[in-house]
Amino acid sequence: MISRRDLEIAVEELENSEPTYQNCAKLADLYTILDHLKVPLLQTNTSFLQAVSGKSIDKVMGVMDELMEATQVLNPKLYDNVMARLNEL
Repeated sequence: MISRRDLEIAVEELENSEPTYQNCAKLADLYTILDHLKVPLLQTNTSFLQAVSGKSIDKVMGVMDELMEATQVLNPKLYDNVMARLNEL
């Protein structure tokens, strides 16, 4: 499986290469793929959603995982409630 980093490296290489039609087509495909890997802005307009809009889902989930680990220790009831809601999705 190709990683996000592999895609970013390929984009960087193509951006610095000769601008041929073939390279531009490949670059457009890679931009599309990378764009779909980002967190979209949902209908609500909270400060959290604004902060994560357009960011890498992997990076956002890494931060959220750290938050959930801390929440599990500091407020187990809140943690359990959030986990129950996520399991219902």
